[in-house]
Amino acid sequence: MEIFKNLKSIFIVEAGADKATEPGSTETPATTNENTNNSPTAPPTVSVSEGKPEDRFIKVLYEAIKKQGKDGFDYLEFQESLESLEKLSMDEQTRYQSAFAVAKTMGATPASLIEAANYYMSVLHNEEKAFEETLKSQMQLQVGDKQSEKQKLQEKIVAQNAQIAALQKEISQHQSQLDNIDKQISDASTKIETTKNNFIASYNQLVDKITQDIEKMKQYLK
Repeated sequence: MEIFKNLKSIFIVEAGADKATEPGSTETPATTNENTNNSPTAPPTVSVSEGKPEDRFIKVLYEAIKKQGKDGFDYLEFQESLESLEKLSMDEQTRYQSAFAVAKTMGATPASLIEAANYYMSVLHNEEKAFEETLKSQMQLQVGDKQSEKQKLQEKIVAQNAQIAALQKEISQHQSQLDNIDKQISDASTKIETTKNNFIASYNQLVDKITQDIEKMKQYLK
């Protein structure tokens, strides 16, 4: 269906675009919070204004009506006549009556015009259904799939935070071991240095004693 393609093109996000703006609405950019904890981020808040007619939609819908127009003079031609008369200074009733005067020459009657108008109402109703189907598809594509992607990223963040916590715990344990080793090194160095100094003092004392004994033996023993 051509109208389906036209409606679908409304929702297409251009490459590099940050997001799609919902037709007829104003979207407030979501605030991005960088969370490093394990809690999932809250969904972005979207503020949507009340809908208003847009020329692009009017054009799409009007083209759909024209594609399914009936042969001969009917409501579409009558409407075009009304639009052309809007430029003239005349009241609404006069405009309708003037347009109908032209329509009568083409074989139109009030009943045929109303019947044709109701027919085009049904055409518009079908286009509304097509739009709703397209809307559902685009919601899944641009919102549903993104929600799934968001969920996966949140799960990765939770897993990575758990890894970070485990690494921090391991680092803390290693740091404690390093502190303990530093104390052991200090204690061992102090003990070794004390032992060395005590040995040297003992050695010197004995050497001095023997040296004195040698001198005394030389002196006293002859």
